[in-house]
This record gives sequence, structure tokens and C-alpha cells, in this order.
Amino acid sequence: MSRLFTQTLRFLIPYFKIILLLYISLFTLKIAESILLLFYENVHVFQVLLRAFYSCFLACGLFSLGVLPFYALMRLFSKKGAIIFTSSIFALLFFVELGLTVYALQTGKLLDNEIFIRPFSETYITIHTTIHLAWVFLILASIAFFYIFFAFQIQNKKIFHVLLVVLFGLSIAGALLILNKKTRTLPDRNFSPSVQNYTVNKTWYCIQSCINYLNQKIKIALHTNISYFYEHHSINAFLSEFPEWNVPDSLYPLERKDGIPNVLGPYFQESKTPPNIVIIVVESLGRDWSGNTPDNISFTPFLDSLSKTGLYWKNCITTTSRSYGAVPAITGSLPYGMKGFQFGNMPKHNSLISILNDNNYQTNAFYGGDFSFDCISEYLLAQKIDYMSPFYQEYKTNKSEEIKGNWWGYFDDVMFEKSMQVLNSKKNSSKLFNLFITITAHEDLKLKDENKQKYYISMVKAQIDRLPQEKQKIYRKHLLRIAATLYTDDCIRTFFNTYAQRADFSNTIFVITGDHASGLSIKNRLSYHHVPLLIWSPLLTTHNSFPALITHNDITPSIIRLLKDNYHLQTPDFVHWISDGLDTSSIFRMQSKMLFLTYSREIREFLYNNYYYHNANQTENETIYLIDENLSMKVCSNDSLLKNMREKMNVYKYINNYTYHADRLTKNPVCKEDTYVLLHHLIIKKQISCITPNIQPNNKNFNTCNILNGYTISTDSFQKIKITLKAMVCVNTHLFADEYMDIVYSAKRANMEYESESKEKIAKFIASEKIEKDTWYPLYISKEFLVKNAKQIDFSLYISTVSYNHEWVPNSQLNLKNISITIEGVR
Repeated sequence: MSRLFTQTLRFLIPYFKIILLLYISLFTLKIAESILLLFYENVHVFQVLLRAFYSCFLACGLFSLGVLPFYALMRLFSKKGAIIFTSSIFALLFFVELGLTVYALQTGKLLDNEIFIRPFSETYITIHTTIHLAWVFLILASIAFFYIFFAFQIQNKKIFHVLLVVLFGLSIAGALLILNKKTRTLPDRNFSPSVQNYTVNKTWYCIQSCINYLNQKIKIALHTNISYFYEHHSINAFLSEFPEWNVPDSLYPLERKDGIPNVLGPYFQESKTPPNIVIIVVESLGRDWSGNTPDNISFTPFLDSLSKTGLYWKNCITTTSRSYGAVPAITGSLPYGMKGFQFGNMPKHNSLISILNDNNYQTNAFYGGDFSFDCISEYLLAQKIDYMSPFYQEYKTNKSEEIKGNWWGYFDDVMFEKSMQVLNSKKNSSKLFNLFITITAHEDLKLKDENKQKYYISMVKAQIDRLPQEKQKIYRKHLLRIAATLYTDDCIRTFFNTYAQRADFSNTIFVITGDHASGLSIKNRLSYHHVPLLIWSPLLTTHNSFPALITHNDITPSIIRLLKDNYHLQTPDFVHWISDGLDTSSIFRMQSKMLFLTYSREIREFLYNNYYYHNANQTENETIYLIDENLSMKVCSNDSLLKNMREKMNVYKYINNYTYHADRLTKNPVCKEDTYVLLHHLIIKKQISCITPNIQPNNKNFNTCNILNGYTISTDSFQKIKITLKAMVCVNTHLFADEYMDIVYSAKRANMEYESESKEKIAKFIASEKIEKDTWYPLYISKEFLVKNAKQIDFSLYISTVSYNHEWVPNSQLNLKNISITIEGVR
């Protein structure tokens, strides 16, 4: 027995040494993170540190036990190889924890299953704007070398062996504890979000979130299939929430007679001339740094000045904590569906943009970045928008423009300047809708002009220096990001001064809000969504500030009603808005009922009047919070209330899925169906197959399979071109909506106002949530392109395999047969 123990010990001692290195590395990182936390946060030191290091201990135990079988297997063949392999694995784990810690410190969020959802190109840009990839690989290589070197250098001593065995025993205990739900450490719900982020092990949190996502994927798909169908009980439960709606047809549970109150009307002049509408969606404009904050400091002086002469809501809530949810909510008050309104087969609907289009408004959208990012172009084209600025294409193709922007696109001052040049040069309609989307405050301010960079930094420092010492450290932590906010505010000031020179300025209504908060200075979950809303116009007869809580979904209903009653705009008799409009109460109150959608496409959070419900998952408890007038959140311990909120959220989720995926949003879309002229109809008789490469892909090593290659057509007298692909599709593996191959539509020509390349996962267009292998499904994809001003257009349509590893499966095959392509034009 003694001999067997000695042999086992000799077999495992090298592994125990590497475990020791893992403990030392992760605990050292946690100590460094603790110093930062204690420097910037006032916390209950003992309680917070105990939870944090306990979480670190549990994760170390799980990692050390999880890698042991791989070490044991390799140790049978090569002791040296086993040590090198295991050291590299633990070095990678430490590197991941380091990266996720930096991510949490910079964004204020823990990375979760978003890593599966977010396109690789977006992840690449996010990483590259933070640190050059060469440094990433250098740091990883250095950590790996450190682990391997010290694994071989640690001396063999018997007393040391005893300590290593004890350490391994503790690792086993930690692994068992973390795998047991009752003893697993969870973020304390009474802690602030930044402290919660600190207390958990980021790697284990991300792994658990991804495992939960993969486990629930089929269940979610099956639930969505069920939600396509009419469920009498769920519909009635929802309609009982809004008895005043008097919905005429329960098959369309959101559509009702327009009874939206005109709460904005008393504040505006009345006229027979409809006003112009300007909406400015400001990147990361949260209430943490704007307006009358609890610290009596603001970094948006111009917007603050407008709020004193306009209509101002200090408590506006966004529908998502990411940019993709902003435009559909602000301009449409629309349900999400499973992925976000613009990420699927959008149901028939109305929006502020489509209604203004129907009233002969000229509709424009201006953005310094890529409209295809988050599929915003898909949404805008569905509203039949007249113009989308091609600034990003210009920026990416002209190297001389590089000093005017960053990875995301043009800086805000350039975007506004170019937008005004377009507006002033175009022969505009007498009625205008203009959407502006800023981008620079997405990250730290990095202007190429050093004098301007220093100016904004010094302005921020001057404000911070007026605060008490304990407050200064909180703001200094995010100095450059705050400087970006101040810069954007200054850009909006210049934009207003320029716009004021236009003849139609006096007849314009400006709506300004944030797409979400920065996420860097947060006190609770709601802080991610807390933004200001400002409506300002020369048409205002008075000004006011409103304390009531409102949401992005409230904006369009109230703007439409104002235009209808005060300016005689023709609007639909029936509406399908999620909301009944803005709350202009003079007292604080909460009457909103709204689901929140995460980037990872989960609906787990629900706002219901003054309650905030958070559903449970693998890493977080089911919780209800009571919200007060300061938007502070207090935990409610009430089992019957938990059950009630859980049931209500399920009803609202059903309505969200049913109205979207069953196309039961409206029977009365204002957009008239276009009259299409058939240009070409192509039949492809042969079967087309596309196979993923059998070696790891990269941005050069991936396969494409042409369906329609460089097909040139004359576009004289056409405003839009529509290409429809019909086929039967089959794959040789199981398939989900965010995986596998892309279908790419490309429309290019020199004189085209907005050259387009649409790239989407082909699975999104297959008429089944769960796609089985070796089964044929009908495929229907229709895309529209604005082609006015272009004489000829070169169209391409092809399938592309993925060019990044996390979605790559070697030798996966997709087949198309019975292919029919229709090309139509709209004059």
C-alpha cells in the first residue's frame, strides 16, 4: 500500500506543482484587482474580500480537477510532454481570467454567452481597439513560458510534497463545492454591480453562462415554435393587463384603436405645417455622467442647457444594454422577437419613420460607422428610408481619412459636419426626418489632434477636482471615457449652431437620448439602462422637467400623437405600440411594463411598474427589487410576489414571440406594397454544394460558392432593386440560427448612393427553429437595395463558410437545389 501511494505521489507531484502556480497566479491577480476595487469603491472590506477569494479558491479547485485526466493520460506517454501541456493549459486559464478581468473593469460588465452570439468581426474590432493583437499573443506566450519554466524549476522536497498534497485535497473540495448549487458562490444581490463583478471568478462565470446557453438552445427553439401558435390563456392574461385597450381582434393582441393621449400637445404650438423631426441617438449617454447626478456633476453642459428650456425626462430606460436595441425601440416601440427586431424575418409593422414616409416626409439617416453593424440597415430599409449616409464606405476606402476617426468610423464632429453638407446640398422636401447616430463615446477618447485631446481631458479634470477626494478617484478611473462624452456633447453643440442657420430650424423638433449607459459608473442593474431623454424645439411654448420613469418604447407613440393632433398629420387609426406613450406626471411614478433583452438574446429581466424582476440562471438567484424615486433597488423577499412576477413575465414573453414570429403585429401597415417590375428570372438546375475547409480557417482560408456571380443589370429609372432567392436547402449536420455558413448579397457600383453587402447566417432564413441534418427545408430570402443614381449594378449572391475558428466545423456541407432567383425593380 505504501509503495502504491509512493508511486502515485511520484506520478502526481509534477501536476501538484503546476496547481500551485495556478493558485499563486490567480490569487495574485485577485489581490491586484482588490487594490483597484478598494481604491475606487467604498465597501465592507472583510465581507467582500472573503467572498472574492472564496470564489477564486472554488474556481482553482474546479480547474485543477478538470485538467487532471488530461495530465494523467499524457503522463503515461511522456512526463515532460505532460508538464508542458498542463502548464500551457493553466497559463491559458490565467490569461483568460486576466483578459476577462480587464474587460469587466473597462466595460462594467461580465462577459457571458455573448461570446457565442457576437460576430467574430465585432469581437476582433473590440479587442483591437483596446490592445493590439500582437501584444495579446506576446502576453499569452510570456505567461505560458513562465508556467513551463517554473514547473521544471521547483525543487523536490518531502515537506513540500505534503503541502502540495494538502493543496490538491483542498482543490478537490473546492471543485465539489462549486459544482454543488447549494454551496456555489453567487454574487451577493445587495452588492453594487461593480462589487458583484469583482467577487466572482470571471472565467468560471463565462464558462457557466456558455454551458447554460448551449443546454437551453434547443429548449428555447422548441418554446419559440410553440409561441407561434395562438394560446388562448396567455392572450387573455395579457389583455387583462390593458382592459382600456379594447383590442378588437385577439389574434393581434397589441393592435387597438389609437387612444394614445396627446401629453406633448399642451407644450407645443399648433400649426397646419407639420414640423421636421430630428432624432439624435447618442452613444453611451447615460445618466451616470449627464444631468443633475447624485454627485452634482455633469459632463454634458450643452445638453444640460437645452434641458432647461425643453422637455426633459431624467429617468428614461433603454430596452437593451447594447446599441442594437435603441433605434427600433425609439422609432418603433416594437417587440424584440427572439433576437432583436431587425435580426429576423420582420413582421408587418408601422414605425415613426414609415408613417412620416407615408406623409411625404424625406427620411434620412446619418452615421459615422457601418450601418450593417447590428443590422440597422436592414431595419431602416424596411421603413423605406430615403437615404443612408455612405460615410463608412468612404472612410474605409480613403486612407487620407484615417486621421478623422477610429476603428468604428468617423469621429462625431466629422459625422455631423458631413451630414450637414449633405442636407444643405440636397434638394430637400418641405418636411424632413433626420436620424443621427453618434459613435465616438463608445470608447476612450483618442483624437488625432493632440491639442483637442488635451483640451477635453483638462476640462474633465477641472470638474473632477471640485469633488471631495473620495469621489475624485471614482471619476478619474474613467477619465478618457468621460472626455469622450464631453467631446460628443461639444459636437452636438456645434451641430445645433450649424442647424440653427437653416431656414427650417424654427419648425424642427429635436429628440435626444442615449442608446444605453456607459456601464462604467453603475450602482445597480437598472443603471446600465438609465439614460436621459430630451425633447427640444423652437415650437415649444413652455418647458418642464418630469420625474416619472419612462422608456424608449414611449417616444414614438407620443411623437405620433403630437403630430396628429397639433399638426394634422395623417396617422393610422389603429396602433400596435408596446407603450401608451410618455408620462408627463409632475410626481415620480412608474407605470411601465417592459421586457429587457440581453446581447446574448435572453429575456430574463422584466420591469413591471415599480418592480424589477430578475429570473434565475446557473449563476444568479431569482430576485425581485423594489425601485424608488432615485432608481435605487431594494431586494423584496416575498415568494408569492416572485411567483406572480414570474408568471407575468412569461405572459409578456409569449406576446413578444407570438406577435413577432407569427406576424401578428398589425393588419394595417401604412407602407403600401411596392409595384415591382420583373427584370430577370433565373432557374439554376444544378445542385450547388458548399463544404467547409478541413483545416482551421482564417480571413483568407474559407470557401465561397457562387450562386449568382457578377450579374450586371441596367437600373435606369429604378429606385430599388429586389432580389429573391427560393431554393431547397439541406445540411449534413445539426444547425442553429447563429452558426454555420453565411448567405451574402452584394450590390456595388460607383454611382450608387449606398453600396450594400448583406451578410447573414443562412440558418436565419430556414423556416424551422430546429434544423435537422440530412433534411430538406424550403429557403426563402428577399433583399432590397437602394440603387437610385446608379446606371448599372453588379450583383453577386454566394454562400461563404466561416472564416473564424469558433464556428468552424471541418467538412460540413450545405446543399441547394431547385434554385430560383427573381430580380425585380421599383420605380
